[in-house]
Amino acid sequence: MDVLEYQWDLAVPSWQEIDALAREADVKVAIELHPHNLVFNPITLKRLVERTGATNVGAELDPSHLMWQGMEVMAVIRYLGPLVFHAADKDIKLFDGVKLRGVLDDGFTRVPASDPNKVPTGYGSWCNAWPEDVAWRFVAVGVGHDVDYWAELVRALAEVDPNIAVNIEHEDASMSQLDGLGLAVQTLKLHGSNSWPRPQVADCPRPCTLVHAGEPHEQREPHEHRGNTPRDRRRPDQRRLDGPPAHSCLQGRG
Repeated sequence: MDVLEYQWDLAVPSWQEIDALAREADVKVAIELHPHNLVFNPITLKRLVERTGATNVGAELDPSHLMWQGMEVMAVIRYLGPLVFHAADKDIKLFDGVKLRGVLDDGFTRVPASDPNKVPTGYGSWCNAWPEDVAWRFVAVGVGHDVDYWAELVRALAEVDPNIAVNIEHEDASMSQLDGLGLAVQTLKLHGSNSWPRPQVADCPRPCTLVHAGEPHEQREPHEHRGNTPRDRRRPDQRRLDGPPAHSCLQGRG
C-alpha cells in the first residue's frame, strides 16, 4: 500500500498539469489501460479522473489487455461511458501455458535489432519473443474471439460515441501485416453485414487500420507500410494458429 500511495501522490499533480494543458489546447488525452501502468483498469482510471478533477483525460480502450486480465470488455466500456475517448481492436488467445505461467508471465525475451526475422510494430520498434509454452499471445482480430463477440463490442462503443474511431492493431506474428489486417477487416465487415454500425476502413500512418463506427466515408483497402515482414502467402485459414509463432508482439507500451 505504501508504494501505491506514493505513486498516486506523484501521479495526481502530474496529471492535473497534463489535463490543464490539454484543456487549454482543446485536446483530449487518452490513457491506454495496461497492467504496466498505475492506471490499468476502469476503476483506477475513474480514480485518476476523480482525484485530479480532470475534464480532458480518459481511456484509450485496447480490449486485448482487458481480455487477458479476465475483464468483461463490454462491461468496461459501459462502465466508463464518455470516458472512452478512443479504442483499438486487438485480439488475444489463451494457451495451456497459462496453467503454470499465469497471465502475468514475464518469460519474454528480447529480439536483437540485427535479427532478420524480427516483426516490426512501427518505425524503430519490433516484437519481443514469446516463451515456448506461452500462456497467451496477441492474435489477429477474429482468431481469439468470434464475429458475434466483435459485433457486441463495436455496438457497445457506438453506444458511448456513434462517431468513435477504432484502430485495428495487428500484432499477430503468425501472419503478415496485410494478411492480419485483412482478416480483421473481414471479421468486422461480417459483423457489419447483420448489425449496426458497419465499419469503414481508412488509411493510417502506422501499421494499423482505422475503422469508423459513424458516418460512412470512402472505403480504402488496407495497405502495406514500411518495415513489413515477408508476406505469408497462405490463406489465413491455412496457417497454424494453435501455437505460438517464433516471434510475437509484446511491447513495453503495446
